[in-house]
Amino acid sequence: MPRVRLFANLREIAGTSSVEVDADTIGAVLDELGSRFGTTFVSGLGHARIWKNGEEAQTSDPVVDQDEVAIIPPVSGGAQPTVEAPETFEPLVLGLATLALLGANALAGSAVFAATVVAVASIWAVDISYVATNRGLPVDLAPILASITAGVIGAAGFGLAGLGIGVTLAIVVSISWPVIHDSARELNTIVALTLACIIGALSVGSLILARLSTDGNDKVGSFLMMALAAAAVAWLVGKMTRPIMDQFSAGAVAAIGAGVIAAQVNGGSVLSWLLIGLIVSVSLIAGRAIGSAFRTGEIVLGDPGLGSMAALDGPMLAAVVFLPAIRLIL
Repeated sequence: MPRVRLFANLREIAGTSSVEVDADTIGAVLDELGSRFGTTFVSGLGHARIWKNGEEAQTSDPVVDQDEVAIIPPVSGGAQPTVEAPETFEPLVLGLATLALLGANALAGSAVFAATVVAVASIWAVDISYVATNRGLPVDLAPILASITAGVIGAAGFGLAGLGIGVTLAIVVSISWPVIHDSARELNTIVALTLACIIGALSVGSLILARLSTDGNDKVGSFLMMALAAAAVAWLVGKMTRPIMDQFSAGAVAAIGAGVIAAQVNGGSVLSWLLIGLIVSVSLIAGRAIGSAFRTGEIVLGDPGLGSMAALDGPMLAAVVFLPAIRLIL
């Protein structure tokens, strides 16, 4: 049966973010949902945008078992979202990104590792800019890429002070950008762009400085395994029909467990890495929340985020706090 993803108030009315519907057209899907969830749900459908496999759909369009339908109401303030709703590729995204970073961290020099970090962060920037802009929040890509570049050059060339300069430049660029782009002059756009620039600069700079520290390869490898464990376990639990705990608690436990394992492998303090795992797990959840605000216009933790790289939202913010965590705790 086709899988239907619900967002915003429709998700709240239905009490679930995902349902399967036995229907052969988009119109039949909507009729079945209306019968299942009532008149309030039907009223909400009247203002929603319907997407099938990432493309805007019409009621006459056919659906088959492998199709994914996304129903997206207007965001707060009446803006009509025009975002793409692709299939969920989170395990693949996390796996490929983490393997690339783990390989570069373990086998390559600092320059290759820095290039890999920049590549992953840039792919995230392209995705979040595209999705946010298409839903009516013009988060331009160029300032984010410039901020990522400033962060990596500052950290690699001048250490912590250089990272501070890179972040300062990121803030200046993001605030100055509306001067030359009329579409970016709304306050919410300036705030969103500035936040994306800061996260971009700090995440790459923090990972590079962490790797340049004593036993940096081990520290960065441990961080990557914690991030992967938390996200993978959260995703798996989210797919369970009757999980014993919610997916974010499960992800937090996985990150903490990965931290303890890291301590055993690297010969570090179990308590120290347990605390670091806790900090990373909280940051992963916070990053997911921030990413959902960019992608959907609201804080949505339970749904897969719109865009192909939503899986990287949590690790990007977790990378920001990882450096201060290891400096304070280890």
